[in-house]
Amino acid sequence: MDRQNFAGNSPFESVIGYSRIVKVGPFIYVAGTTATNDEGKIVGVDDAYEQTKQIFRNIEAALNRAGGSFKDVVRTRMFVVSMQYSEAVGRAHGEPCARGRRQALTTPRQCSVGAPGMLAGRAASSTGSRSTMPGWSSHS
Repeated sequence: MDRQNFAGNSPFESVIGYSRIVKVGPFIYVAGTTATNDEGKIVGVDDAYEQTKQIFRNIEAALNRAGGSFKDVVRTRMFVVSMQYSEAVGRAHGEPCARGRRQALTTPRQCSVGAPGMLAGRAASSTGSRSTMPGWSSHS
């Protein structure tokens, strides 16, 4: 299968050795995504709902760049620092994801995600007809 890597704007990509987006055949993997805007500033510092909306704007832009969209997403993960934010995160998650198809979702509690108050998310999608995502298992 053909493989394409799409770089983001993080200086850590070359240091750590990862890509913002990896597309292998019809499969698109989006790396962990935070609620930063084009200037690198956190959007919605004290607002989990606004942070999650920004995360999904960033994920959608990444998917579009690789030739995908939310309708192709099969799995999302939202990492939260406290489950007290789960309702706000869930509400914001439902907005873009309702435009596509419902996907598998995991929302684990994370002790630390980037800067204080930040949330993170990631997505995997398929633009093809295969139903299994390589490298993803029921516990990944």
